[in-house]
Amino acid sequence: MAWTGSQIRMKMIEEDRWLYRGLLAIHNKQTADEQRCRETKEDNGVGFNGVDAQILSKYAEDYKKYKRLTPKQLAVCRNKMLKYANQLAKIANMKGE
Repeated sequence: MAWTGSQIRMKMIEEDRWLYRGLLAIHNKQTADEQRCRETKEDNGVGFNGVDAQILSKYAEDYKKYKRLTPKQLAVCRNKMLKYANQLAKIANMKGE
């Protein structure tokens, strides 16, 4: 089954675990330097955009450390992560190849 951005978006709206998986998947697409600095430095079409890099990198680090986000962080994360649904669909569909 090939995932669509719309399907991924709905899963992230409905289920926190999908949101967390998506957050970590996009964070993993950041370069090591981008992860360390919490910035987007390369225009390579993957990872967080420049506006979201700092906050979503922090959330990814928090999730890795605490295995959860606060309700406020979760709401902000969900709102921001929905724009990455198409990128997540590409990642998900590459794993199935």
